[in-house]
This record gives sequence, structure tokens and C-alpha cells, in this order.
Amino acid sequence: LPVQPGDIVRLQGGVNFAGTLGWFNLGDPDKPITLTSYGIGKPIIQGGIGYAGPGGLHVRNLILKGDGQTLGTSGLHITQGRHFQIEDVECSGYGLGGITIQAAGPDPIRDISILRTQLHHNRNGLHVGGGPSMNRDIFDLHILDTDAWENDWVQPTDAAGCGLNITTTSGLLVQDCRLWRNGRLSVL
Repeated sequence: LPVQPGDIVRLQGGVNFAGTLGWFNLGDPDKPITLTSYGIGKPIIQGGIGYAGPGGLHVRNLILKGDGQTLGTSGLHITQGRHFQIEDVECSGYGLGGITIQAAGPDPIRDISILRTQLHHNRNGLHVGGGPSMNRDIFDLHILDTDAWENDWVQPTDAAGCGLNITTTSGLLVQDCRLWRNGRLSVL
């Protein structure tokens, strides 16, 4: 889907969309790309969203569904950029994280807000960190009014599964969040 900085992409509420949206080397932190909905209900993306670019991305009012079987998948995977807002999004069925934020470039990822989001039945609800340098690659991450539950689907011998799996982060705020029935590693 071709987009430019500042574009707003609207998906029809209540409709299923198969596949993955990927935007790379796009954006402007002052003109984020917005992915949202219109009409009644939330659109369902059966696949995911990948983003790596200098600018930002706003994702609002969507449902992201994985297949519930494939390890290493994410509903929303951010690897580069600045100024992200994830709001009123539900993610389930992913084998890495419902939302995964991993710095993969030379610059850290900055200014991320996750608001009123539901993360369930993933390996990890939110997976943050693990960039190539394993330093503090993620700055100013705010997680507000978010629920994470039953994020633990893995092999019986695997000790993973977390509601919020957060490492390599500086400037973290977690407020008014609820986590329950997650896996054995359910810690910040």
C-alpha cells in the first residue's frame, strides 16, 4: 500500500483484511502515517503491520490477528523510527509478540505511546528490546490503560510467555495496566 508522510489510511470497520502491511524507509516524525478505521466496529487485519523508517506511525482502532501457531510473528513490529502511537488496538495469536518493538538500526526508537490496548493469546503481549547492541535502544515508552492476559502459548518445555516483556528501555512509564494469567516469565 503506497503512502506518504502525513497520509491517513482508513480501513472499513467490521471487515477482514488478509495479509501484512509493511512500510519501510518512510515517514516524518512531524507527519506520522496514520492507520485507523471508519464505520461501525474495528477492521481485522489477519496478518500484521511492519514499520521501519525515520518517521512515525499512529495505529488506532484495529484488531490484529495472527494464526496462533507461527513462532516469531508479531501483530505490529516496529524496528526503527520516532513518534509512535498505538491506541485502541487488540492483538492476539502471534508467536513473538502482539506488539514487538526492537531497534534494528543505528538509531534508537523514541517516543512510543501504547494506550487502551488489549494483548492476549500471544507468546508475549508486548515484547520490547533485544536490539542488535542490547543497549538502551528504546527511549520514552509509555504504556497506559492496557490489558495483557493469557500470553503464554509456547512449547510445553519453553519457559517463555509474558504479558509485558520489556528490556533495553530508558524512560519507561507503565500506568493503569492490568496483567493476568500470563506465562512463567510474566514480569517487567
